Amino acid sequence: MQKRWPDSVSISRNEDGTVIMRAQTSCFDGCIRWVLSQGNQIEVLKPEWLRKSVIEKLNEAIEVYYH
Repeated sequence: MQKRWPDSVSISRNEDGTVIMRAQTSCFDGCIRWVLSQGNQIEVLKPEWLRKSVIEKLNEAIEVYYH
């Protein structure tokens, strides 16, 4: 069964097997939570502000375990 995405999401598969997903959302926190829930199976490429926000949340989680 394939996941159904809203019309605001486009997905393309590259020749190397990677997938590019483009989405429009108004739920910033939900978007970050979804990205984080994917673990090491996902990487935010753009926009840079979202990529930095994900990195910041990951660093906050690391702090919990090291302090």
